[in-house]
Amino acid sequence: MSAAGIRLSPSSSIGSLRQNCSVPLRRAGVVRRERTSPLPVEIERLALLGWRLTPATANKRGLFPGYLDVATCDLDTLEQWAGAHPGFSWKAVPDGSGILLLDIDITGATHADDGVATLRALCAAHGPLPPRPHGRTPSGGHLLVFRDPGTPVRRGSGVLGPGIDILHHRLAAMVAPSRRRDGVYRWVIPP
Repeated sequence: MSAAGIRLSPSSSIGSLRQNCSVPLRRAGVVRRERTSPLPVEIERLALLGWRLTPATANKRGLFPGYLDVATCDLDTLEQWAGAHPGFSWKAVPDGSGILLLDIDITGATHADDGVATLRALCAAHGPLPPRPHGRTPSGGHLLVFRDPGTPVRRGSGVLGPGIDILHHRLAAMVAPSRRRDGVYRWVIPP
């Protein structure tokens, strides 16, 4: 019996354990079978961590109405979506995923504010950030991943300062390996 209360045996498969996204399958020692799935390995990893994911268009919109409500970490559902819509992008929905995200903008064609300068000033005033999952956006911006503090968080643009967006609850973020016309999202330090 694992710490999560699920009986594991050498013949256990991911399929038999998928019913509960909150089960830490990675930590339970379950190894995924040979990859034949259309689901990108980056998305599978996030789902196994319990992140709720949903398909999105390259222009950051949900692929279908109600996409925030149907976001899931269920691998069967994610594989069905990936098979039905190959090559689309992905969004992570913090609500129910146990995460809070900071979107750090850089000055450029799409952003007037320098979130990197704002973050540097915050770190100078409050101390450095510990190592954490870190993604990059096609425009050169940064996505920093934090554990959900479990308390109400004021979310949105500019709350911490210019160029930093707090993505929490239903404010979703594009994640690797999503693509836009100007490039791809990628993990520098994967979750």
